[in-house]
Amino acid sequence: MITYYIILLLFIAMVTIFVGLHLSKDIENSTLLVLFWIIYSLITATFFNVFLLGYFWSVVRKKTGPTGIRGSKGNIGENGRSGKCVGNSNQNIAVFQIIEYLDKIHKLNLIKLDLDTKNSNYSILKKDNNLQLINNYMDKKIRLMVFSNQFESLLEVLPIENMNLDNNELNELGDTPNQNNKKQLSLNYLISYLQQIVSEWYHLIYKSKSDWFYNQYDDMKADWTGDDPFIEIRKYDVFYWGTQRAFKPLKVEVCQDIPGNYRDPKIHTLLTNDYELAYDDAKSGTSKRMNIWRPKKVTNVFNDKEVTFYPIGDVITSGDPSTFNLKNTGKTIIGDSEIQTGKSGNGPSKTTLLVAEGSENGDILADPIKYEEMWKHEKKVSVLDGSYEIDKLRDEGRIWKPVGPEGYTCLGDIASNKYNPNNIKQDLSGLSGTELEEAKMKMDDTKEEYLKYNNSLPELKCIKNDCLEEIPIENLDKRRVWYSKQGENNIKYNGEVYTIGNSINGKAENSYNTFRADNYFYFDHKKALDADRDRSISDYEHSRVVGPDGGKFYRIKDECLKQQEFVPKKIDQDNADIGIGWYGLPSNKESKYSIFHWMGLIPEGMITNSYAKKKLYVIHYGGPKLNVYNVLVYDNTTGKYSHALESSDLKKIKVRKLQKNNNKQQFKIIKNNQLKDIIHLENIFSPRKYLSIGNDNTVENNYSLSRTRDVTTRFKFEGAFNSLDTLK
Repeated sequence: MITYYIILLLFIAMVTIFVGLHLSKDIENSTLLVLFWIIYSLITATFFNVFLLGYFWSVVRKKTGPTGIRGSKGNIGENGRSGKCVGNSNQNIAVFQIIEYLDKIHKLNLIKLDLDTKNSNYSILKKDNNLQLINNYMDKKIRLMVFSNQFESLLEVLPIENMNLDNNELNELGDTPNQNNKKQLSLNYLISYLQQIVSEWYHLIYKSKSDWFYNQYDDMKADWTGDDPFIEIRKYDVFYWGTQRAFKPLKVEVCQDIPGNYRDPKIHTLLTNDYELAYDDAKSGTSKRMNIWRPKKVTNVFNDKEVTFYPIGDVITSGDPSTFNLKNTGKTIIGDSEIQTGKSGNGPSKTTLLVAEGSENGDILADPIKYEEMWKHEKKVSVLDGSYEIDKLRDEGRIWKPVGPEGYTCLGDIASNKYNPNNIKQDLSGLSGTELEEAKMKMDDTKEEYLKYNNSLPELKCIKNDCLEEIPIENLDKRRVWYSKQGENNIKYNGEVYTIGNSINGKAENSYNTFRADNYFYFDHKKALDADRDRSISDYEHSRVVGPDGGKFYRIKDECLKQQEFVPKKIDQDNADIGIGWYGLPSNKESKYSIFHWMGLIPEGMITNSYAKKKLYVIHYGGPKLNVYNVLVYDNTTGKYSHALESSDLKKIKVRKLQKNNNKQQFKIIKNNQLKDIIHLENIFSPRKYLSIGNDNTVENNYSLSRTRDVTTRFKFEGAFNSLDTLK
């Protein structure tokens, strides 16, 4: 083995010397030749050393030392928690009956397919335990549902009068049923429902993968031959029972913390300091340096919809160039997210605002219709060779004031490099056919050319004037953060840039860290002068060209950002245990998927008046009658839904402290047979009198009782289900 290694080393040495001789054959200077062999030897030794280190590590990493002596005995650990049985007797009975029923459905299916039901290869139950399914996922899912708080809570609230009991069951119940009899009937009723649901799931799964129940480890991500059955299965609210971290009441907790449940704000906003460079004035010749940064737009999911947030203007950093691209904390902020991105690479720490459309009409935000030039740095053509090479982002910088359509204002200015952003906007209205296609191609070419010298297209939004207010001049801490002085360092174009203060945080008081350019002028020696010009002023001064006035600073009105026009009610604990979803809604409105529809339960719900568009909560009064509800009103003093509507005489309605059993505060839901999903609320104390709401916002109490079912008494019900067939 040693001989083999010696021969190998000699061979490598010979090859190395041969390569060195070949590389140095053209070197005639003796000094250079010596230097070459020194460097070549060092490089060769380095590679050889790296190889040896790698080989040494590959050998050493697998080696282990000799076994040491046994250590001293450790202390005895703490006692574990006391064990407990899984589920009570009712829940264990339910699991047994559901699995037994599922096995029965499976065998009936085998008979239809002319398969042997006694063949163990076709069994869905484990051989050593006929109370457990072979498929672990479905077995666990059934047990999760039955051992859940939702299952146990429903046993306590199921209305017996709404169950379709046969005569034998009614006789067993007797005239004065006790609590045990009631609970047993509720248990049977609930088991029957779950058996039906599991049966539906079985047929959906079997249709897409016939051997799914025979495979121990198949789950939702199985190799389906047909449609994914769990797309349908996940629509059932019982599917989520027992899976607490994915369960629907968590949605209520989230929504209660986020304002705006009655109506979306007109403008959605998002703070960010995630930028890309728009312009660096390193070559402008100004005595004070600056960078201009473009906030990156963000697409986010808001209220289950994809919403794109756009910039309202660029952001400037000036002064010490070493701080321009510096995030002091190393964190990039995008809305509620903080991402550790390091201290440099995507702009400064200061935040600005992104906006997204929130109004139903979609008319609060608009694109600029044009851009007015507020300053530029003009690169001169080389006198030597006529070259005109542009350094991207650093030559031909320009500052622009975006101008919105009539009735809209843009909050901040932007920068570009070389190209005029007006050229990438083109009115395509009135064009069609070949003309339209040619115009689109030309616009695409222009955008492509624009992006050669700029990182991104200007995609900012202007805001409707109704949502803006000018920041009063007495509140302005207006600062000149950068200037380009005409005549200094051969600078041709005069310009200044202003911000409000120098805060890290973009907020309304500083117009969200946007900037405004002003005092733009230059002298044009080619300008045609008027013959009757004032001769007391030099022709040089007459050739002055003055740019547009600088833009004003604005902030967004609170009313357009206000999101809490309707305070959501906290769900009652009893209903939360059952599994009510958003704002008192069970997780599904469709009768097929909702256990609440099947059992005739509407524990809580929300109603919207068709005339006044006012939303109220209805909650079951808690007694044995199915169709009796209290109508809750928000109390501004307590911050809770502690008050309810109460009839005071034949027509008047007052707001009183909630008393669930007071029949003056109780209403019955009446379906409108002509209008789908429309209901009326009949007062229990005053029969054939219906809750009515006016739309006069100047009146504090618009509630009354009406004898007729007109538009003011119509409500859209958003309760446990769409169909109201069980309400009689």
